[in-house]
Amino acid sequence: MNHFLALVYVVALFLLSFGAAFGCYKLLPESEIAGTIFKFNMSGGIASFVIVFLLARHTFNNFCKLPSTQVRNAATPTGSNLVPHEMQIVSIKEEFSQVFWDNYITKTNQIIDVFFIYSNTWLNGHISALKKYLSKNGREVNFILLDPSSPAITALQTKFNHSGEPQSSLPNKINESIQKIQAMATGVKGKLRIYLQDFPPAYSAYRFDNEIVIVDYKQTPGRTNEVPAFIYNSKDNKGLFDYYVGDIQTFKQNGANTTYSRLHWEN
Repeated sequence: MNHFLALVYVVALFLLSFGAAFGCYKLLPESEIAGTIFKFNMSGGIASFVIVFLLARHTFNNFCKLPSTQVRNAATPTGSNLVPHEMQIVSIKEEFSQVFWDNYITKTNQIIDVFFIYSNTWLNGHISALKKYLSKNGREVNFILLDPSSPAITALQTKFNHSGEPQSSLPNKINESIQKIQAMATGVKGKLRIYLQDFPPAYSAYRFDNEIVIVDYKQTPGRTNEVPAFIYNSKDNKGLFDYYVGDIQTFKQNGANTTYSRLHWEN
């Protein structure tokens, strides 16, 4: 029984006991039976009052101990799928460059998934750490990039201010990323794969075992690294972590098909 319902029941008993005692006293003031009932109900009322006090104190103390996120979400509508601890975010970086990427790569033991349009700057900055990670058997890095022949290329070139450059600029940059990834395979023991998909991503994602970094793309035209990065893990944010990893897994599992993604290359 939850504490609130218990409190309601005991308050009702308290009021009933005192009501019955008062009624007996008024209706049968001289009766011996009425006196006995009066004493019995007074005792019950006093006991109920003590229980009310103890329950109220216990409930209040438990409420005070709740994490702030649970207090904020105490009024979450019935049927909501949001679990209070999943509302927490492990970390927020105000800029993409504030993420300690090499630290994430170094502490990863099994799987890295990278999902973006292309990112030659990111690759150039972390090739050494990725090659070191791939120097051991049983490790893998999966890159999911936009297909250079995707119908989305034209719109994205305009959005990222590539429209003033040759029409082939964005596909060339994606192909450059593909070449850098392929060159990374030299001398490594781990597995490298490149998947290509047709749809313009709403975000980029970097998964390191049980943690994932989500970086939003700027929605207005132009390019910038001053975008927030949200970091989730499978322990504290399982729902959010599973949501983003599910997207990545769908592209990888569909990689054998040509529906909307395909396995382009592996070492």
